[in-house]
Amino acid sequence: MNIYFRKPSLRSLSCGSRIAYARQFRGLSQQRLGEAIGLKKDKIRNRICRYERGGRVPKKDRILVIANVLNVSEGMIRDYDFRNPSDFIYEALWLEELMPELELTLHKGNPRIYETCDLFSDFYKEWRKKKKQLDLGSITKKDYIEWKLTYVVPGERRSDNGGE
Repeated sequence: MNIYFRKPSLRSLSCGSRIAYARQFRGLSQQRLGEAIGLKKDKIRNRICRYERGGRVPKKDRILVIANVLNVSEGMIRDYDFRNPSDFIYEALWLEELMPELELTLHKGNPRIYETCDLFSDFYKEWRKKKKQLDLGSITKKDYIEWKLTYVVPGERRSDNGGE
């Protein structure tokens, strides 16, 4: 039996839109997500809807719970302030979902990029490797999205689900 994978769509780069994307990828309704994160029954639809539409940003402890329930890395769904270099990495992964025709490249002719940001260049090499596997058909689009959603920047804390 062939089961067709329908990729969720990303409306924007907002925290709420990213939560909605991960929830849809996992096949959960807003109701089931709300129950799983411990919201009161009468508040579930309103609260999850407000998160996903950007009317409310979940607090850090709630983001951790949502990440665990969705089995995604906390970094993929948290609110970014770009004080941490890892925010740029996670944002790049999401930007690819929003604008798939955009190609991010680092030119090897500028060694300062690699000297000043080893974290980003290491990520970039791993990302290119995964994209090549996808292009060659050795992993599926679903596997690729799974890798992205569970990616944890080296040195960052993993969530309770292991981030993998």
